[in-house]
This record gives sequence, structure tokens and C-alpha cells, in this order.
Amino acid sequence: MMKNTSASALTWFAAILLFIGLLIMSPSGSFFVYVLAALFALAPAIFGTKKIRIFAIILLLVSIILALNKYPEFKSESDKYSRRGKISQINPGHSLINLTFYSGGQSDFS
Repeated sequence: MMKNTSASALTWFAAILLFIGLLIMSPSGSFFVYVLAALFALAPAIFGTKKIRIFAIILLLVSIILALNKYPEFKSESDKYSRRGKISQINPGHSLINLTFYSGGQSDFS
């Protein structure tokens, strides 16, 4: 058994993380927060008292479901980021941010 105040704090923190995860627009960010919420809900779900255990199990299942639902978007975003990194390694002059400014066909940074 775990101390009741610790289990309660971890459970509430997991609930707050789930709410924050719903507000995050980035698939990577929300996926990370859902996994973190699941980790925080895991200990009270196993070692908490009956009332806290039930709430923690519900939070654990919701966070796992949301993380699984967000994983394809996370994977797609991760693949795009990886491809951009490979392109900029192959051709260092070609990046997403090009700091060369042109005025009349001549560079200001000559």
C-alpha cells in the first residue's frame, strides 16, 4: 500500500496532465504528456486505496487510449522531422530557413 496523500497527489497530477494533453496542439507534445500521465497514474492504480485505485485505473486507461489514438499523428510528425534533417544533411545550403536576402538579384551579404 502507498501513502494515501501520495496516491491522491499522483492521481490528481495525472488528471491535470491529461487535461493539459488535450490542450496541446502538437502531436508529439500531446503524445508525450499522455504517456507521462499514464506513468503517474500507474503507481496509484497498483498501490492506492480502493477509491483512489479506481480513479487511477480510469485515468490510466484514458491516457493509454489517448496516447494510442495520437500515436499515428506523432509517428507522421516524427518521420517528417527526420526527413527534413536528412535533406539538410545531404544539401546544407537547402534548409527551411534561408537567411540569404536578395535585392535585384544581388545578395546583400557579399
